[in-house]
Amino acid sequence: MNFFSIRTNDQNTIGEILKKTKQIVFDTLSWHQDEVLIGDIIFIVISGDSSKKLHKYENGLRAIGRVIELPKGESDTKHFTLDVEIFEFLSRTITKDDFYIYPSLKDAPNIGPDTKSAPNQAFRKIDSLIGKSIIRAVADILKQEFSKTLFNSIVDNDFRIAKLELLPESIAISHSSNDTTFLQNKFIEWMNNEKNYRKSYDGLVSIPILNFWNSTYFKNALFKLDINNLNASLLHITDIIGEKANNEWRSYSQATSNGAPEAILGKNNYLKFLGEFINDENNVHEIREMVDKRVGKSNLTPIDVFYRTFYNKLEEARITFSPQLIKRFVASLCTKPFVILTGLSGSGKTKLAQAFAMWICEKNNQNNKQYCIVPVGADWTNREPLLGFPNALIEKDYKKDEYGVLQLIIDANANSDKPYFLILDEMNLSHVERYFADFLSVMESKSNISLHSGNEDWNEVPSEIGFPKNLFIIGTVNIDETTYMFSPKVLDRANVIEFRVTKEEMENYLKNNSIIDLKKIEGLGATMAGSFVEIAKDDGLKANDTEELNNSLISFFSELKKTGAEFGYRSASEILRFAAVVNKIEPTWSMAEIIDAAIMQKLLPKVHGSRRKLEPVLKTLGQLCLQNGQTFDDLLNAKTEIDYKDVSKIKYPVSLEKILRMFDNLTSNGFTSYAEA
Repeated sequence: MNFFSIRTNDQNTIGEILKKTKQIVFDTLSWHQDEVLIGDIIFIVISGDSSKKLHKYENGLRAIGRVIELPKGESDTKHFTLDVEIFEFLSRTITKDDFYIYPSLKDAPNIGPDTKSAPNQAFRKIDSLIGKSIIRAVADILKQEFSKTLFNSIVDNDFRIAKLELLPESIAISHSSNDTTFLQNKFIEWMNNEKNYRKSYDGLVSIPILNFWNSTYFKNALFKLDINNLNASLLHITDIIGEKANNEWRSYSQATSNGAPEAILGKNNYLKFLGEFINDENNVHEIREMVDKRVGKSNLTPIDVFYRTFYNKLEEARITFSPQLIKRFVASLCTKPFVILTGLSGSGKTKLAQAFAMWICEKNNQNNKQYCIVPVGADWTNREPLLGFPNALIEKDYKKDEYGVLQLIIDANANSDKPYFLILDEMNLSHVERYFADFLSVMESKSNISLHSGNEDWNEVPSEIGFPKNLFIIGTVNIDETTYMFSPKVLDRANVIEFRVTKEEMENYLKNNSIIDLKKIEGLGATMAGSFVEIAKDDGLKANDTEELNNSLISFFSELKKTGAEFGYRSASEILRFAAVVNKIEPTWSMAEIIDAAIMQKLLPKVHGSRRKLEPVLKTLGQLCLQNGQTFDDLLNAKTEIDYKDVSKIKYPVSLEKILRMFDNLTSNGFTSYAEA
């Protein structure tokens, strides 16, 4: 049994086909006359220019028949006629676009999408395997029931055809880590934008066609993005599209709409779109979420996306911090929702807290306030400035605080998937232990804060409120004669991050001297907010390898105990959680780097005292920060500047640098503490 295709634009013949006339005589055929046998299968393709059509139809495969008589030669010509009995009238025309998802059919004569123009009434022979594949594809496309006996006589029941599988567009996600369909949908949307739209590309930019190009000419690499190396992905895709040796792609493109496919994938369209796409963190975040859902993972975005994207956006707002500081800040918030920022006055502590809140929260308005900045007063002696108070003069009346803190907490309890931020500016202008006592207590006890004695709400204020896990408190601290030191009770419950300004950072600031504009980043990270909260709530995180961490903690515990600054179970537990969070957000961090940050943020803040008390202890702590064979005394007597990046000598550089500064203050002033003016 042979397979052939006939393509006709004869309007009388097409009219008979559309009327479902069973027997059709095709004349003026050429080629393959001697190869035709009775019973051979004929695929009937109807075509024609729209302006010349007498009937309403689409160009493409419309019927399938069989030869019922041998070809008859026409007198005085090389042409012949062929009698065909149609056994299958298709429910609709199957166009070339329909066949895009079947790569093996791309060259099927008169039928496949990769076919150059052929004469009308062209009679073409089709390879047997391709012919069977067309039958299978037609059944697949139309879900059409052929005569079982007839079908089985042509195609084995278990015969299958390779197909580019398309997932539901409502899900729009591929099985791999590269979300192909999502990227294609975004590109189609981009192409349909009126400023990018080209009428000459009509019908050429669709999921089936893009998949056909991708599979047939680019080895499925056209839409592959390495989520961790997007720029390298863009360069690779640019290279394969511009590959001069890909003659098959160029031949197809020229045969299809005069080179339109090449133009669609070129620098003014797909490559331009791709450059814009990879610079939009919302797109990247959405890919990660959908892929995680598909493979059954938690719907979380790695925090490396948070801190790297946030770090990049800070540059747009003209704020400069080191990536290490941003990483520690984000990881600390996820470890424990209470972070204290201390250090040099005017070094950007409040700006960092404000910038992160504005970036990850939805845009603030009166009905949707996810963060508030509260300037702590020097006369605060109780909780009323933050939580308000029951009005003793009016029954069942409650006066909320003027800053909106109480409402922020109520909203946080009502919207547990959104982050809320309370930023206490200069929080040590008053005794923290007095005005903040309720917060410090419920952070650990998980109990509620009592607000009034009623059984119902007073002015929409309940009788008590819980401390929501999605409420993040950030306090900024300056040290001078007007402020108060923190007690161990406060420091135990927070991660303390010190801000310093390096010479290079100051030079860069003076060179650029830009005006900070936080409005530029407002709401840009809001799509990541839910994942951020989920990670902060995840109590099941475990550090990868704690042996080195445990040994270091025991060593520091022994030395700190000599000054009464040893840590308890709470601090140890939070250091272990910090290690687990960092393992999750940045696997490239070594355990030594994690320990270094933990020492700096959880252990050293409680160290303070006189020279007599602290000098031997600081020396020992400094020694613990060095590699074997190095001594702290050698560093104290060093004539040259210390290279803190030399890992062959220094184990914990951040902590060592801080200990050396504390030791210098100790010898100069007879007293030292972690906090510096």
